[in-house]
Amino acid sequence: MSDNDLRLNPNANILAGACGGLLSFVVGHPLDTVKVQLQTMQACPKSGNYPYHGALDCIRKIIYKDGFGGLYRGMGGMIYLALPRFALIFYGNAMGKNIYRNIHGSESGFDIKEVIFAGLFSQLFIVPALVVPLERIKVLMQTNHPVKYTGQVHCLKYIVANHGLPSLYRGLSLTYLRDMSSFGTYFLTYESLKHKFHTSNETPSLGLTILAGGLAGVAGWGMAIPADTAKNRHQATFGTGSSFQTVKKLYHKYGWQGFYRGARPILIRAFPANAATFVGYELAMDVMSQNRMFST
Repeated sequence: MSDNDLRLNPNANILAGACGGLLSFVVGHPLDTVKVQLQTMQACPKSGNYPYHGALDCIRKIIYKDGFGGLYRGMGGMIYLALPRFALIFYGNAMGKNIYRNIHGSESGFDIKEVIFAGLFSQLFIVPALVVPLERIKVLMQTNHPVKYTGQVHCLKYIVANHGLPSLYRGLSLTYLRDMSSFGTYFLTYESLKHKFHTSNETPSLGLTILAGGLAGVAGWGMAIPADTAKNRHQATFGTGSSFQTVKKLYHKYGWQGFYRGARPILIRAFPANAATFVGYELAMDVMSQNRMFST
C-alpha cells in the first residue's frame, strides 16, 4: 500500500490519530487548564477584582494552591477523550476524503475543497458522542470553586443526579460551531503547508511536521477562540439559559474583547500541542508504512 493510500485508510488513521492525541494531551493540558480558568473567571462582588491578572499569574496561583498537579486538574476524563477523540477525528477526516472522492471522482493530490470537507466531516459525529459530555465534566472540574467533585465519576454522577442527562450536553451548539470551523481550518493549514514544502510521497521531515502542525494549531484555535470562550462559560454553570443568551450576556458585559479571554495561553499552547499531534501522527504513519501494515 502506497503512503497516499495508507493516509486514506480510516483504520490506519485511527492508530496514527490516537498516537498524536496522546502526545498532544501530555504537552497541552496544563495551558488548557489556565485557558479555562481565565475564560470563566468572575470578578469579586465586593472588590470588583478578578482572581487572575493574566496567564502567568494564573499558573503561579494554581501551583501555589494545588501544586503542579493542579495544572492537570480534569486530566482523568480528558485522557479518555484525547486518544479516542483524535483517533476518530483522523478517522473521520480520512472517511470525509473518501466520500468526497467518491462523489466528485477526485484523483490523488491536493484539493482544497476536499480538505475542508473532510475537516468538517471529521466533527460531525464525534462532537455529540465524545466531546461535549467529556468537556462538560472537564470544565466543571477545572473551575471547581468551591470544591464539589472528588473526581470525574463523581462529577458525572452529580450532573446526572441533580440536573438530568440533558445537562451533560450543555453547550452542544457552541461546540459544533467551534470544532467544525476550527478543524476545517486546522487540516487545511497543515495540508497546504505540507503540499507547498513537501512534494514527495514519503513522510515529511520532523522540522516541517513541527512547523506545519504548530501553525495548523494556531490557525485552528485562532478561529475557535470566540466560540470556545462562550462554550466554556456556558458549560461552567448549571443555569437554564440558552447558548445564545450566554453569548449575548458575554458581549453585553465585556464587549468583543470578552470572547478573547485566555487567548494568549490558548495560542501559546496551540503550537507545541498540535506540533506534538502531527509528530505522533506522522511517526505512526511511518511505522505502519515501513512495516507494510494495512497493505493489501
